[in-house]
Parts: sequence; structure tokens; C-alpha cells
Amino acid sequence: MEAITGEKGAKATYFFRITGRDRYKNYKDIKEIDILTDEFIKKLNKAMLAINFRREPIYLSDEKLKEPQYLKYQYAMAKIPAISELRELFISRVIHSSSEQWKKDAEDLLLFNYKAKNDNEKWKKN
Repeated sequence: MEAITGEKGAKATYFFRITGRDRYKNYKDIKEIDILTDEFIKKLNKAMLAINFRREPIYLSDEKLKEPQYLKYQYAMAKIPAISELRELFISRVIHSSSEQWKKDAEDLLLFNYKAKNDNEKWKKN
């Protein structure tokens, strides 16, 4: 998911898994993956509309979400399960600082995701 803040604001790419790593290896047919992808896109759209396209509920850590200014997102997650599901599928985001840096970070993140064994692992920029 690509996000831009304002006309000249910050840009970032948000990366998600389509499903959990343990489930993904069980899919043998590309049609199954296509259906799963369509379901994920609907879930992403629903969740983003429900939170008025705010990205903080997706990428903030559990600890950060406990801070007073973010408690509203805790309530939103309780009422809208799709937000919590997106948080579970969220890998990380890559900030657009330069084309070269974005490409390197995106490649590093994708390699991390390929190698990660646990869905709870989150990529951190080196």
C-alpha cells in the first residue's frame, strides 16, 4: 500500500503478507492465491475506510498504541476486527527518502519476509 501525506509530504510503502506464513506454504494452486489476494484487498480497503485512512493503527507498536493519544485506535480495533487482522499481516513500511534507498530497503524487507519463520517478526531497517 502506498501512502502520501499532503501534496509535498512524506511518502511510504506499507508491506503486508496476504496470509500467515504457516498457511501460505499449503497453497498449491495460483487460483487459491488469487482468491486470497482479492479477500485481502477487500479487508485492507474496509479497514482503511473505517479508520479514515489513518496509518498509525496499522504500524504503531503495541506499546505505542497504549499511549493516551492513540487509545482511540484501541477502541477502533475492538469494533473493527479488520484493523487487528491488518496489524497481524503488516510486515513493515519503507519510507521514500530517495529512489535508491527505497529500492534497497524494499529489497531488504522482501528478503527478510522470505526468510522469516514467525509471523510476529517485524522488519527493522538496518
